[in-house]
Amino acid sequence: EGEGEGAATATAASKPTLAVPTSAAAEEEKRGLLRRLFGGTLTTEIAPKDEELKPSVRHEDFLVLSLQVKGKASVQASLAAIVEGEMLEGDNAYFSEEAGCKVDAQKRTFVGVLPQTLVLALKRFEFDY
Repeated sequence: EGEGEGAATATAASKPTLAVPTSAAAEEEKRGLLRRLFGGTLTTEIAPKDEELKPSVRHEDFLVLSLQVKGKASVQASLAAIVEGEMLEGDNAYFSEEAGCKVDAQKRTFVGVLPQTLVLALKRFEFDY
């Protein structure tokens, strides 16, 4: 009798159990998969003209990269326009906490971490408010 009981217990104890993920855990797992496949990082750098001041660098995660293609000859030209950046000067100057005032600066954005699969949203029009 003891032998049969022990065998049944061992069989039941060794049987693998599957954990059913909660809805929150399942959603987090989906987000993780999306980030691994489509997630990249954009880096924005604002470099003051005064080389004594430190540049400001910000990293932002993305799943879809939006490109302005209106008026551009190709997707490569749209990507180049992002990297080229813009000058921040006059009323649009960059406020430097280090200097305590607005300073002229170059702002540019580039892809810091390229995703496994890059998804581009091509913006072919703009709103005229």
